[in-house]
Amino acid sequence: MEIKKNPKSNLENYSKIFMQIGLVLALFVTYAAIEKKTYDKTTNGLGVANMNAMMDEEIPITERVEPVKPKTPPPPAPEKIEVVEDEKEVEETVIESTETDENEAVEVEEIVEIAEAEEF
Repeated sequence: MEIKKNPKSNLENYSKIFMQIGLVLALFVTYAAIEKKTYDKTTNGLGVANMNAMMDEEIPITERVEPVKPKTPPPPAPEKIEVVEDEKEVEETVIESTETDENEAVEVEEIVEIAEAEEF
């Protein structure tokens, strides 16, 4: 049986070219969108403003007035000072230093190993 289709008319052969054309078109559209210039819209129908009336105004100088803070009286002085004596005795503990000098002899205890019976 003969193949009736022409091998040159198969579009799968041109898939890489179609992909490249699509990428180039997308790149061109994004470049054109970024580079498009836009201008600010100006309106000329607002009329003429009179700025001389605003410049002639005198601004009064204001002074900052701080409120007077009421002074608080000092606390009342104690009438009599009482001395309280504790009858508890405080025990002082003496802490012995664990540091050794080079001159002191160090006691070394030998460790005795106990042999256990091995079971197989």
